[in-house]
Amino acid sequence: MRTAGMICYSSFMTTNTEPLGFTPDVIVKRLRWVMVCVILFNFFTGAISQPEAYWHNPGITDEANHLFRYFMAQGPLVWFAFDAVYILAAFAIVSFACRRTALIALFGYILGHFAGTSNWLVNYFHGAAIAIVYAVVLGAVIVRLAFPAADAADFQAGLTAAKP
Repeated sequence: MRTAGMICYSSFMTTNTEPLGFTPDVIVKRLRWVMVCVILFNFFTGAISQPEAYWHNPGITDEANHLFRYFMAQGPLVWFAFDAVYILAAFAIVSFACRRTALIALFGYILGHFAGTSNWLVNYFHGAAIAIVYAVVLGAVIVRLAFPAADAADFQAGLTAAKP
C-alpha cells in the first residue's frame, strides 16, 4: 500500500502512506457534502439563469465556463447527466485521495463553484451584498464542520487557559 503514499508525496509533498480507499478523515467526510451542495447550488443557479429560448434551442446558452457550456449546448438531458457524473467524480476524488490532496481538491471545487454562483448572484440581484451573505453563510458552515465545537468542559478549559 505504499503506492498511495508515493502518489501523495510526489504530487503534493506529503508523506501520507494510508492505503487507497474511502478517506477515514472526519473533516474531509464532512466537507465533501458541503462541496456537493455548493456544486448543486451553482448548477441550479446556472439552470434558472438560462434564457427562455435555451429550453427550446439548447445552442443558446448563457454560461462562462467553456466545458459546461459545451454540455449545456447538447441539451438539458445531456447537461444534467454530465452534472451528475461531474458530482460523482468530484466526490470520488475527494473520498479516495489522501488528506492533503482531498482538502486541496475540496477547496478547489468549493471556491470555484462559489465564484460561479457569486457571479450569478451579483448579476441577478444587481449588487454584491447577496454574494457577501452567501460567503458568510458558506464560511460559517465550513468552520462549523471543519472545527466542531468541543464539549462544554473542553470549551471552558480553553477559555480559562487563554487568560493571562
